[in-house]
Amino acid sequence: MSMINTQSQHRWAAVMSIVGGGMIMFTVSVLAIAAGPEAPIADFSKPILLVSPETEPAGIVDDSAHPGMQGPAPTVVGAPVRVGTQLKNIAPASAAASLGEPRFHIQGDFGQEHSKVQFHGASPFLVKAPANPETLPPIPDAPLPNAPGDSVRQWQGISNSGWIPPDTIGAVGPGHVVEAVNSGFAIYTKLGTELQGYTTFSSFLDTPVGWYGSMFDPRVVYDGLRGKFVMLVLGVDDVNSESYYWIAVSKTSNPLDGWCTFLYSATDTSGSSTAWLDYVGIATDGNGVAVSGNYFYFSGGFRGSYTAVLKPGIFDADCAGDADGWKWVDLDWPSGGQVFSQQPAQAHTSNANGETYFVNTFSYSGNKVLLVKVSGHPAAAPSITLHEIGINAYDGIGSNIDQPGSSIDIDGGDTRVMNAVYANRRVFFSLTDDVNNNGDAAGWLTVKLNSDTNTNEWQDLIWSSGGHYYFYPAVTLQGADSNGNLAVFGSWTGSDSPFVSGLYKIYDNQPAATTGPLQTMVTGQASYVNLDSSNRNRWGDYSGAGYDWTCGNAWGWVGWADTGNRWATEIGARKFATEGPCPQIEVTVPNGGEVWISGTTRNITWKQADLPGSDDVYLFFDDGTTTSQIAGPLPVGDSSFSWTVPEQPTTQGKISAGSLDGAEYTASDWSDANFTVIGPPSNDNFVDRIALTGSTTTTGANIEATGETGEPSHAGVSVPLASVWWSWEAPGDGQLTISTEGSGFDTTLAAYTGSSLGSLSAVASNDDFTGLQSQITFPVSTGTNYAIAVDGYSSAEGVIEVAVNFEASLALVSAYHPPNGKTDIVYYWEGLRVTGGQPPYTFSLIDGTSLPFGLTLQNAPWDPAIGTIWGQPINPTAMTGHDFTVQVMDANSDTATTSLNIRVIYNTGCSYCHAK
Repeated sequence: MSMINTQSQHRWAAVMSIVGGGMIMFTVSVLAIAAGPEAPIADFSKPILLVSPETEPAGIVDDSAHPGMQGPAPTVVGAPVRVGTQLKNIAPASAAASLGEPRFHIQGDFGQEHSKVQFHGASPFLVKAPANPETLPPIPDAPLPNAPGDSVRQWQGISNSGWIPPDTIGAVGPGHVVEAVNSGFAIYTKLGTELQGYTTFSSFLDTPVGWYGSMFDPRVVYDGLRGKFVMLVLGVDDVNSESYYWIAVSKTSNPLDGWCTFLYSATDTSGSSTAWLDYVGIATDGNGVAVSGNYFYFSGGFRGSYTAVLKPGIFDADCAGDADGWKWVDLDWPSGGQVFSQQPAQAHTSNANGETYFVNTFSYSGNKVLLVKVSGHPAAAPSITLHEIGINAYDGIGSNIDQPGSSIDIDGGDTRVMNAVYANRRVFFSLTDDVNNNGDAAGWLTVKLNSDTNTNEWQDLIWSSGGHYYFYPAVTLQGADSNGNLAVFGSWTGSDSPFVSGLYKIYDNQPAATTGPLQTMVTGQASYVNLDSSNRNRWGDYSGAGYDWTCGNAWGWVGWADTGNRWATEIGARKFATEGPCPQIEVTVPNGGEVWISGTTRNITWKQADLPGSDDVYLFFDDGTTTSQIAGPLPVGDSSFSWTVPEQPTTQGKISAGSLDGAEYTASDWSDANFTVIGPPSNDNFVDRIALTGSTTTTGANIEATGETGEPSHAGVSVPLASVWWSWEAPGDGQLTISTEGSGFDTTLAAYTGSSLGSLSAVASNDDFTGLQSQITFPVSTGTNYAIAVDGYSSAEGVIEVAVNFEASLALVSAYHPPNGKTDIVYYWEGLRVTGGQPPYTFSLIDGTSLPFGLTLQNAPWDPAIGTIWGQPINPTAMTGHDFTVQVMDANSDTATTSLNIRVIYNTGCSYCHAK
């Protein structure tokens, strides 16, 4: 999918970004204009910048004036196990009968479980003065895609995978949306078409040898600098006390083009016992990839923090770049206390200072934030400094979130940072705050830090009146403007509010913030109760937020409560105040895998959104060699076109749709994968059967095939008929197996004898043998011709794979008559030959017969299908020779026999001879 909105390319700024002295460019598919009266044809190349270079903000302060605490020297992150992988076509998994956790505790506890009693009384930190509460968000009748106002796109994402909590997260690129939850992920177009269905991490990622664990806590971001998706997944093997994390990097901006995956060992043995990694974070910037996490002992208890920076070679498209890096374990706050649940900041600008940022708050109550700076490119050992910055006092809400319809509160977690974003020397983050420190309301606290002065530059608490709870926020920023608009996405509910629902707010980050109203993104449908092993009603550790560098929109991934104590997720895009529409067009049919017949009429279809009314739509067909216009100009409101498929056979067909404003394409798209064009079936009629010989495989199709007068319904379920025919003549007696396994539809299969439709005699037939494919096995006779018909169940049609396997009947023959033997002379004969049957073969003497004394029957060492008689005869036989019967038995216990005779005479002089 290569959907590009060329109207909004101002967001990509210049065509280069200086990072570490180099130029980084990214190429996306953009349709350009061809000269002449014909409609424009694609040229597919135009370099654009995805992340803006930094501008120097006013009042830069030398960081040496605010040095913070110098951290320890890092240790090495070892080179990962790596592999280039394609997305696997995994069918969506059904939900488990009962919900479970990826491990016995997904998120470790730093302190004890919260209760409302804990929050009565004075805060140990600053007494908070909350801002005025917000008006409660309006409740829409239903979530609608392309709804008016702020809504741009919206659809339901992955739901109820069978794991708790959901931990929904996501990222958006030029043409695709990736969503991940605690057990797997899915890929969509930006119009909501599912391209890669729910795929478990265990089916996508290679696991270590002897792995016996679970995968959880996914994170995914889009690296605008390099034009790639980056996904991190945790894994813990409790049986072997091993901890890992995987990082998958898409090879291009299209996540369907394959991924480079990297497996890092995260097992820590430097403490009092072995520890595993939990609650990770990931971000990308000009230096590479930043990773954070918490260490817990396998035996129980918190170990310390994990902070790492990985080299930018991880982005190499050949998966061979240098992807190791540096790490710090057990960082401490300068004023005391361990770092816990920090998050790295996703870069929206290339950092001119070469710094990577992490943000940490106290876990349950505090009035400070820790800004962690990693300085220096990870090609050499970087340094780390830690800066404490005062912010609004905050407290954790814990398991105190009231919900309608249930007395069991929802766990809203602690005050850890959910995610962080960086742009132009400013770091933004958000967390959940118990507004009144008594459990009666929760809000979103969003903070803006100045990374040069190490100060709190702006903060805002979003909350409503008591009894209402906003929790698990995720923040994103509009482009590279650190003074521009923010978007916050998360969940909300309350005792007199909707069931757990999705929520968002868009506003600027100025002291006199221009705020928009809170908006419900999707409404919950029922109360939610799913208790984990710690008796918490787990809702999730985080939500997701991301910026669309193509269209300039904010995207959110939120959870909501479905019926039956199930969770669901919602994916949506919302406009920032200064952004215009986001024109998009998406080819839906053909989109890969279709087989179309030359000369037939097929409908090409496409989706569209926000296309200018003055545009015209043009369609193109590419057969892998040439591109040609097939339609246009079409009205911009059209969504389908009836196309006569040309006589251009190809397995590399693609359709392009573009919306042209007269000067350039406003939006364009190609089919996601190839479709096939073939000619009409030449073996549609019985008289046109295609002859097959021996054991063989062949391919065909019954698309546009027909039935004939007097033709039977194959396997009794093939009406209306759309059959194609083959023939096969038996080269000998034996058994024939015919299979349609590998065909792309529900097949039927039948074999007949007879020279015309009117004289057919059924031999064997089958509908479903292996899944929806068919198979028949029957005995055949030498010289008999068999007609083979393949059709589809009812009106099914598609590409056919036919495999024919002939197994000749077992036979034992004498290649030549055994020669006479002489006494006391070595005898050797290799004339027994086995044909047909299934090896191995076993030779024996039957009917009470025997060989002349001194001779032995056995398989030839070099060929088990050859029988030999050898030895040294001792006594002569009668003049008429010695009769015996040899039997051979194959692996199927089938037998064949032959009767033979050997005459042995006296040796008259040769002392050592070989009988001939």
